[in-house]
Amino acid sequence: VQTAFVRLLSVIPRNGLLVAGVESPALREILPSAFCRVETFGLTEAADWRAVEIRPAGRLTRFRLVRRGKDEGELALALAGEHNVLNALAALAVAAEAGVSPDAARPALAAFRGVKRRLELRGRVAGVSVYDDFAHHPTAVRATLRALRGQSADDEALAHAGWLVAVFEPRSYTSRTRVFQEEFARAFGDADEVIVAAAHLPGKVPEGQRLSEADLVAAVERGGTRASFVPSVDAIVERLARELRVGDRVVVLSNGAFGGIHEKLLRALGRSRE
Repeated sequence: VQTAFVRLLSVIPRNGLLVAGVESPALREILPSAFCRVETFGLTEAADWRAVEIRPAGRLTRFRLVRRGKDEGELALALAGEHNVLNALAALAVAAEAGVSPDAARPALAAFRGVKRRLELRGRVAGVSVYDDFAHHPTAVRATLRALRGQSADDEALAHAGWLVAVFEPRSYTSRTRVFQEEFARAFGDADEVIVAAAHLPGKVPEGQRLSEADLVAAVERGGTRASFVPSVDAIVERLARELRVGDRVVVLSNGAFGGIHEKLLRALGRSRE
């Protein structure tokens, strides 16, 4: 993987700019290979573009920007989670290179609502919020759940936040293999409950390398989080519609359509409360 990125670095012209996430040890190792200017972003003092005093404020995340040691003031981001703060730092660095100062970028940053399938609120019915997220590897799952767990209750919709339920469909090739099975189990630690669906087309993965849904559930439970294997979309929807209460949040984690589970769940929640 590092070799592939070193090759990418080699095509950046000498008068170009590389904006690099200093949080990644593997990336730091190859930065000396760059022939162009390098600016880094992150949460540590070593970063050229650094976020400090990060705090949730309702549906916003606020932080102070420190650029090469200079305090550039507070910025607001209409997205949750430290991973989105890091994305914002990278965007600010690139914008500055294009002539847009952090001060000029401030309104756009506060107005940006994210992209589809990244912690996207698909609907709220009977006080239950249903989110969709493309997360299909442990790092993304962990970041998504931490972002939801860290949301501030200043927002009226979150003031009575209850159970946080993660519904996971192993769909990508990586998520259907055993290689990250233990890491997935640890990544679900911020959820109150995890429902694992049947892996999508498991026959595409050699039998000895396939993820075991039962083993994943067992590993999650060993970590102290309630978990269960519910194979079908309809069974998941039926169970959640029966059990969810006002203030609960459900995040669906899959890189596919997952049988239209989001809309099915929202409809079922509406019917169950009639």
